[in-house]
Amino acid sequence: MMCCKCFLYNYTSISIFVQFEFRIQQLYGRTDIVGKMSKIYFAAPLSPSKIPSSPLRPEVLESLRTPRISLRFLASYQTLLYLGIMYIFLRLSFGFGTFGYLLVLGLCILLYGFFGALTMKQEVKVD
Repeated sequence: MMCCKCFLYNYTSISIFVQFEFRIQQLYGRTDIVGKMSKIYFAAPLSPSKIPSSPLRPEVLESLRTPRISLRFLASYQTLLYLGIMYIFLRLSFGFGTFGYLLVLGLCILLYGFFGALTMKQEVKVD
């Protein structure tokens, strides 16, 4: 039996992915700098070139190859500690508040994606 809160959370997250799936696929398929940045931010759980080691149904395999937002890297104590240290450093050194910290954090995320896209290797297509 699923509680109401869990159902609403699952329904909301599923509806967001369904609502923006086409737009994410469009961005992921582009070949310019925006497409490369979207490949960094919307990484698929399974690379299209990788063959899974266990047999999977085609629907499951396709869902693993579709790009989606992944925030799993935030689920470690080390990352949370680094974010806390960065907040304290900005607060004590430069007097940044919460809004300023979020602004700097967003800028760092954009710069990370931009430099990652600049250094990304070109995919070689074999016919």
